[in-house]
Amino acid sequence: MTDQSLEAPRPRRMDLGAALRGRYDRKTYWSVLGGLFLVGLVVSLLGYKLGSATVGPMIFLMVRRLHDFDRSGWWSLAIVLGPLALMLALTPVASPEQTAPFIVLISLVWTIWLGSIPGDPHENRFGPAPGARDLKEVFG
Repeated sequence: MTDQSLEAPRPRRMDLGAALRGRYDRKTYWSVLGGLFLVGLVVSLLGYKLGSATVGPMIFLMVRRLHDFDRSGWWSLAIVLGPLALMLALTPVASPEQTAPFIVLISLVWTIWLGSIPGDPHENRFGPAPGARDLKEVFG
């Protein structure tokens, strides 16, 4: 018989699936987006390039926001890769310097759209509405 207190603790693994489950309401979306923007701004002022480092958190943010209005998180790939595919498609006609402002505009429209659409007020296939609590949690 072994004593559990003598066993080494197992390292905890980050559950990426848990990060992609659930829903974010509009307030949480804009708060997290603002936080990512501020972190990016501070890091860039310190002289580091952060562009690719914010892609992961942005995708997690988009997935959970899409879940709030009952859309699959796979749509986040269309939101991220769509403007890039358009830029590549326009390469024979225009230079990246010419298409970049258009791509930024498309990305800005997507960002505002995601933050503007109201979520489902009731539980959907991705979980309960953000902020909704069970009666057991309230009185329990």
